[in-house]
Amino acid sequence: MISLKNSLTLEISKYPELKELGYWITPGDYSNLRVWSPMAQPELADRFCQITGLKQTDFDLDSISGLWYLY
Repeated sequence: MISLKNSLTLEISKYPELKELGYWITPGDYSNLRVWSPMAQPELADRFCQITGLKQTDFDLDSISGLWYLY
């Protein structure tokens, strides 16, 4: 789960390159993003920043157990 800070939002569909990171679950809002990815968290965070232009201080990246039940 990628939780954006400071009222930031991000519409996944505007960044087609994000699909290379994994399977994105359509969010109910645009500040708590959910992705199932085979990448390690540091690699995922780095690539997410490269694609979106955000800094790692702009979001929290956490693992959620049981996420695979959602898709």
